[in-house]
Amino acid sequence: MKDICKLLNKKEELCESHIWPKFTIDYIKKTGSQYLRNLNNPNKREQDGLKVYLLCEEAEQLFSKKEKWFAEKIFIPYLNKNVTNFEYDSNLFYFGMSFLWRSLIMHLEYKSSELQNEWYYPTLKLVNEEWKNYLTNQVTPKKFG
Repeated sequence: MKDICKLLNKKEELCESHIWPKFTIDYIKKTGSQYLRNLNNPNKREQDGLKVYLLCEEAEQLFSKKEKWFAEKIFIPYLNKNVTNFEYDSNLFYFGMSFLWRSLIMHLEYKSSELQNEWYYPTLKLVNEEWKNYLTNQVTPKKFG
């Protein structure tokens, strides 16, 4: 599906992007039920987490590198080896920001009609722009870090 990549603002073929990182979904399925449930329809079993056409391949790869770093350096050691002290760098901030941004963009894209009348909606738009600038250009957020 060709559309505007929500991160890079260019018309590209979009991927079905996971909102929750795939490694977290895999872990939940591995350690619990093989199936997930959707809050909107709890009786229907899901095979995978929420995916939407959101990012182009280039943007997916930006996020994928940081997700891999987080999974290998923090997530798996914490859950499987009881590690509680971590050495980390800017990868952690980037990963956290990318996850928060995906959650934010889901609300701005799919619930904007509900949000547009809220007093904080203009601020959410500013947050989106500042976070996108960090995720694409490494410009440290000044107001909404």
